[in-house]
Amino acid sequence: MRCAIANNAKELSDLFYFFIVKLAPEYEALETGIGPELITKCVAKACGKSVGAVREMMKEEGDLGVVVSISKKSQNTIGAFFGGGKKKSPLTFNQVF
Repeated sequence: MRCAIANNAKELSDLFYFFIVKLAPEYEALETGIGPELITKCVAKACGKSVGAVREMMKEEGDLGVVVSISKKSQNTIGAFFGGGKKKSPLTFNQVF
């Protein structure tokens, strides 16, 4: 958290809501409308796995982020075939959020 404060002071409020798994304060009543089942299906499609395989890995690992990380390590991207070794500039939190 100290790094976030020191490096991204302007993004601090957004980071706070991200860490508590909210989009905004409660009084704004913002929701994504995305449930666990839809997220599981999206992860399965993005990682080239079946929904059952993702669920099984989720039971073993306990964290969907870890499942994605493991799955993506073994997955080749099209950029690998076309010299995708170029350095990209790092994303900031607000670019993603």
